[in-house]
Amino acid sequence: MTSGFRVERVTPVAPERIYNLLAEAPAWKDWAPLVSYSELIVRGTPDPLGAGAVRRLGGLGLLRVDEEILEARPPHYQRYTAVRGFPVSH
Repeated sequence: MTSGFRVERVTPVAPERIYNLLAEAPAWKDWAPLVSYSELIVRGTPDPLGAGAVRRLGGLGLLRVDEEILEARPPHYQRYTAVRGFPVSH
């Protein structure tokens, strides 16, 4: 059985700006209050932030989590899965 959740927000900000902010894992610690550690540990091919990339996040109340990007269609869609840490995907 598959389970999950979806979060949607409406904003006047351009999709490219939001996508780029979320795709750049090393900067998460600069703007996300609960993230104190973030880095890109594996680069994707051919896009370093696309499919195959692995980002590592951690912080207050969070285990260290490694997320692998499975599919990226900037600026609207990114599919990922947790390969280490708590089970979050898409």
